[in-house]
Amino acid sequence: MTFEPKAYPDLMSCEQCDEVYARQEIRKGEKLICARCSSRLESEPRFTVSTWMALTVTAACLFVFANAFPVAVISLDGLQNQATVWQAILALGQGPGAPVALAAGLVTIGIPAVQITLLLWVLSFALAGRSCPYFVSAMRLLHFCRPWGMTEVFLLGILVAIIKLSAYLHVVIGVGVFSIALLAPLMAVITLRSTHELWLRYEDEP
Repeated sequence: MTFEPKAYPDLMSCEQCDEVYARQEIRKGEKLICARCSSRLESEPRFTVSTWMALTVTAACLFVFANAFPVAVISLDGLQNQATVWQAILALGQGPGAPVALAAGLVTIGIPAVQITLLLWVLSFALAGRSCPYFVSAMRLLHFCRPWGMTEVFLLGILVAIIKLSAYLHVVIGVGVFSIALLAPLMAVITLRSTHELWLRYEDEP
């Protein structure tokens, strides 16, 4: 016997304890709290889908800048060298540091790239009022990637490394660091926004 999954748009569940509630309309300034575990169920979106799309496009541009421009320029005895995020990870991957380099590349480049790409894909169809192909799979992957994007941790690591190197070498912060500094809070904004409105649009589309 096979069972087909069904959607229940009039119900919502807590992501922490799976308690099920009847969906309620949220007015301005209100938020819904789970009675069992006190986790936030939903709150009024702080910005529209079009603003969400604009912020995601901005994040995509900053992501390109963060990976294309050097994070630091190092000078010693007239010699100058610079490194991008990619070059730093590839250098770390030489020898026993390969597992660390793989993890660093995944959480600082791979996961944010996937998140931005999926958001651009889903939001573009939402704004066009069209049915998004592979919508459910994209939303599941977005939900899975949510805790693994660690751009802010990578930024902290870069700053610590630059501070330590500056005690021995002349180090100039590159454009890549400023791009990552702007990208880190922006990634939190676009990836932590409630996706409820997208699900409602998907369920209403033919």
